[in-house]
Amino acid sequence: GEVLSAYPTEPCESPGFRRHVPLLSGRAVQAAEWTPVKHQQLKEKYIFLVRHAQSTWNREVDLMKTVRHQKLPEISVKDVLSSAAHIATREVWHRDHPISDEGVLQSQQLREKIRLARCDGPESFHEVDEEEEMRSSDEEERIRRFYQHFLESTQSIYCSPLLRALQTAHFALSDHDGWGSIKLLKEAREHFNFIFQRDCLGTDFGSNLVDRAVSMSKSLVDETDQRLSGRLDASDCQEKWWSDDPETEADVDRRLQELWRRLLEEDPQDSCILVTHSNLIKALLMRFGGVEHSLLALRAEEVACGEGASA
Repeated sequence: GEVLSAYPTEPCESPGFRRHVPLLSGRAVQAAEWTPVKHQQLKEKYIFLVRHAQSTWNREVDLMKTVRHQKLPEISVKDVLSSAAHIATREVWHRDHPISDEGVLQSQQLREKIRLARCDGPESFHEVDEEEEMRSSDEEERIRRFYQHFLESTQSIYCSPLLRALQTAHFALSDHDGWGSIKLLKEAREHFNFIFQRDCLGTDFGSNLVDRAVSMSKSLVDETDQRLSGRLDASDCQEKWWSDDPETEADVDRRLQELWRRLLEEDPQDSCILVTHSNLIKALLMRFGGVEHSLLALRAEEVACGEGASA
């Protein structure tokens, strides 16, 4: 739930599209700028990728990471590790965790940051470093368009049907601020890589999915129930939308291609937002953004060292 300082870099070519790969610094919002090339007509499209806020499972993982890297004289490390391991063992068998109290705070901070940027301009949203002060006028213009597109509330919001993602979308991109409906896309769910990743498995579909989201969210933020049920479009998740078996690389690649096609071709606007998961964002950037795994690993290490980011 913390916004990135991110902006498009130099374009790189791909059959049928011209894409501008983002430089990333932070952990929640990333963007790929794509230009479809059809009949010599170029059209820009921005797809903003938002990673969900901290979930209750992330919280337990963060606790174990914190204990590993810090000394806590007032409490026994053995006790903390034992407690964290007990919670982790219990939680690992649960499906589809909600966001934590810290996740709610992260979502609210992102919402406030967007609100201030709309009032004060993108400068309050994006901190300029020394290297960026030497940008060309073309780069300045592209960065201006980048923030202009993101700060508009008229663009479509697409979201993973997993609870932590749709709660982040609802709390950070509030309808009180002019944001519209949230369309759930089954292809936007997290990569289910191995059997212990139970958090990647759904529990409900159709109207039951919406009812569960309302029930699990109204205790976190006031006036959530009726507003959330009215915003969610679960038409893409009327049937079982998750796999009970770990996905192969081929399965994930097919899912990514369908997701990217829908965002580029089915969405009629020139920008949209996708609220999803860290592993899926990495896969999208490597598959369509020309970003190497080593760069993503470096960015993740920088965030973990500098901000205590959750997995």
